[in-house]
Amino acid sequence: MPLLLSFLILLTSPVTILAGESLFIASILEDPAEFHLSVVTLSGTASEVTALEPYYIASGTGCYGAYTFTLKDESGNILIAVLGFCGTPTLRPPPIADGDRLLVRAHVHAPGRVGYLKEQMGMPILEGVPDNVLAVANHIERIAE
Repeated sequence: MPLLLSFLILLTSPVTILAGESLFIASILEDPAEFHLSVVTLSGTASEVTALEPYYIASGTGCYGAYTFTLKDESGNILIAVLGFCGTPTLRPPPIADGDRLLVRAHVHAPGRVGYLKEQMGMPILEGVPDNVLAVANHIERIAE
């Protein structure tokens, strides 16, 4: 059992370290492949907050309330996606606004490795698939000014 526990700690350590330290956005943009699927913590100012239309997952279930925004710090900016809630249709505006100072924990997706969404009939939606670095948020909190 101790060997298994040590192995699990070893496997999760890099992700835990990255998630705990706030990184400059430029460090991710310089070598996005190094951070692909890692959880990172970023801080900066939100801009270009955009609510997205409902989308559908492979099972055909609709997902609602998704949005994107650009997070900017002194070193650069990165597109952040926030996934919607799947199941019961729930329309809600994004809970953040342009100018909000945020701390964001997100999974990094290197260019060309994001995948795609499907429309209601199951056809892939290829437009809008970013050819730049994308981060998918799993936790967002406001930073007091």
